[in-house]
Amino acid sequence: MVVVVAAVLLPALVVFLNKNFGRGDRYSASRRLLPANLAASEKAKAIVEEGWALEQQGKWDEAMLRYDEALKVDPKCAVAHKHRGTVFSRKGDFDAAIRAFDSAIEADPAHASSYYNRGLLYYGRGDLTQALGDYSKAIDLSPGYYNAILNRAAVYSDRRDFESALADYNRCLEIASQDPVVLRARGWTQALMGNYDAALGDLTKAIELRPKDPHNYLIRARVYQAKGDYAKALEDLNKSLEINPLDLGTRQMRKELEKLIEDERRSGSFK
Repeated sequence: MVVVVAAVLLPALVVFLNKNFGRGDRYSASRRLLPANLAASEKAKAIVEEGWALEQQGKWDEAMLRYDEALKVDPKCAVAHKHRGTVFSRKGDFDAAIRAFDSAIEADPAHASSYYNRGLLYYGRGDLTQALGDYSKAIDLSPGYYNAILNRAAVYSDRRDFESALADYNRCLEIASQDPVVLRARGWTQALMGNYDAALGDLTKAIELRPKDPHNYLIRARVYQAKGDYAKALEDLNKSLEINPLDLGTRQMRKELEKLIEDERRSGSFK
């Protein structure tokens, strides 16, 4: 699984500076705009904003310096710890990233995005128990946390708790009913539960919403094959390969299905 770090919106001040100041002046200018009597916590957050702007430009080392500076101003700045975690994640230092998210949670136990981001790392390591706990905590703190609900559904599915996975996918679709990724995931979950018609309904809708995604056809082909409708399964595999002709796994699946169809034709059982 690709580790995706949750993003935050750039404050209006940083957007203004990005548009109106040169690269060398931007951050010193933002610092000059801060009131002299600003509380340490607010000063730290302003410095974090500078770091976030740098992080968005891919300047991870420079961003980290800003986050470290923010923590010198306010060691309990949870958002600075969280962003240190995102930079470590981007650089592939996942142990350090987890420690940074731990620090963010210690500084602010209600920091939902730190639980979520830490959950992503645990999931990437295959630690489903820790990932489930972190996603659930993020959802408890922020009940509409879409990505946390979606990722928790994936954990439930991996644990073969399909009823719980289905409940979370349903919850996602209550928030965003036209999300083709969730429709595909729910469709596959329905298939694993033996609900093939419901699965085909979700997958067909996912295809309508994203007709150029080869994975939608591939998964629907699996469901058709499980149902015994080999002709439609083959049709979907062909469509998937039309979009992505270099997918060796799909080509192998089509080869095996064609052999199965040929064997059934010889036995007279193919319909």
